[in-house]
Amino acid sequence: MYIVCDLRYTVSESRSSEALKMILETLSKKLLLGARGDALNMKAEDSSVLEVQIMALKGECSFEEVIPRINEYLTIISKALEEKFPDYRVVSSYIYPDHEQNPYLLC
Repeated sequence: MYIVCDLRYTVSESRSSEALKMILETLSKKLLLGARGDALNMKAEDSSVLEVQIMALKGECSFEEVIPRINEYLTIISKALEEKFPDYRVVSSYIYPDHEQNPYLLC
């Protein structure tokens, strides 16, 4: 089972593809996503909105043990966006176990 963190960000007009590339490069330098069994899906919804979906493998861990890993990813993504896209905003953020219908809103 995975714990999914689904985020949507806005960046400057027509720069969502550039932001996705930068996030991927930053994460690949700092983390080994596959080594932990975690996965990352990203897409540009339009020219200024991007979706980042982090899927952290729960396995035998408790929900509380997975949260620090997700937080590590979020911290790296946020710092990278702040540096290159100071006007970025989080539009929505949810966390939920995969195959569950009721996500939890992150603040």
